[in-house]
Amino acid sequence: MEKKREYIDNLLANIKNLEEKFLAVKDEDAIPFSFFREAYNRTETIMRLLHELENLQIDEMRAQMEKLILFLSEVENNKKTIEKAAETGAIREVSEEETKAAQTKEVEKQEVEKQERETAIENVQQKLPNSTYAKDPVFSEYKWPEKKESEIRGKNKESSSLNDVISAKPAVLDLIKSISLNDRFLFQRELFNNDREAMNVLMAKLNTFENYEDAEAYLRRNTSWDFEDQTVKDFLYAIKKGFE
Repeated sequence: MEKKREYIDNLLANIKNLEEKFLAVKDEDAIPFSFFREAYNRTETIMRLLHELENLQIDEMRAQMEKLILFLSEVENNKKTIEKAAETGAIREVSEEETKAAQTKEVEKQEVEKQERETAIENVQQKLPNSTYAKDPVFSEYKWPEKKESEIRGKNKESSSLNDVISAKPAVLDLIKSISLNDRFLFQRELFNNDREAMNVLMAKLNTFENYEDAEAYLRRNTSWDFEDQTVKDFLYAIKKGFE
């Protein structure tokens, strides 16, 4: 119960923090991009806490089921002990009518206990979900607002050369799977001027190379990046992992 309260308090604190962030930008003409990143991360935290709280609830129900099974097992053992004592003469002899009456009463009692056990087990099983989470919750991808092509040309002279490399959008981007969602936002903002399309075009081109060395060589020839910059190094590392 204490652990459950801790999760709920943590959830309430994160929800309140998220509400405060929304209220802070409610009347602003332009919402800063940092707000979307922080709100998205806060939402991820809330979903993770909900997932852990549900698993905690499932564990508690399983523990109750185990206690119930243990109790039923002890009852069965006590019954066997009494029967064994009767066979060895430890229980006093009684008349035939008393024996029949006791047996009838015991049968009725066992039937009632059986029904109670079945009902209790059924109630616990109904409360348990069909399956637990096999994977972390999947969150929808945040999309940065796209900029006009004229703005791209004014800020990055190399964009036009990248767009000329491939004329159509690729159906599948394999290398981009090696980059985490947060890193995609970072690279898109720092290396592609928040232009998601330009980033996808470049990733599609890199995906055509057979090894990392050729991909890196292409980047050095066709971009104006500072390859000593940490963000560029992180990007190259992520691409390298995609070829491994």
